[in-house]
Amino acid sequence: PESAVEMTAAATAAAAVLAAVVAAPMAPFAVLGVPATAVVVLHLARHRRDRRTEEALPDALELASAELRGGGTVADAVATLAESDGPLGDDLARVQSRVQLGSALHDSLAAWTSESDLHGVRATAGSLAVASTLGGRAADAIEGLAGSLRERLAVTAEARSLGTQARLSALVVGAAPV
Repeated sequence: PESAVEMTAAATAAAAVLAAVVAAPMAPFAVLGVPATAVVVLHLARHRRDRRTEEALPDALELASAELRGGGTVADAVATLAESDGPLGDDLARVQSRVQLGSALHDSLAAWTSESDLHGVRATAGSLAVASTLGGRAADAIEGLAGSLRERLAVTAEARSLGTQARLSALVVGAAPV
């Protein structure tokens, strides 16, 4: 966030100077427009990151399930996922760092949910915390959650496409000659 603020301030100053040189009456619009654009861009980037995170969760859960079936632990699965380059890599690297600093795995997973307010992250962290605490046949439960998250993503994508289709249809009908 600090670098985004610095970049926005620099872009605002540059736009103000350019607007003052080219067309002085446009300077206030430049000064107000650049920060507003920056807010929109940051919002869109965060939304895109959240969507990529949600899309990566089912694969991560399947990898964790495979790790458990292979005799590994949830901590091993988190460590493997933390080394990945995907959208979950940084988040799970923070979880792994907390564990290495002495925090319990379930506490580190709970901290992850407080950092990311996504439904899939809460479900994933909860299932991994239960699996690490209680043990048992966790691989089947984790695979079931992965399937549920995939179905949820498919329904969300379908709803998004149907909404887009409806908006486009309304535009075509509204623009068609009578």
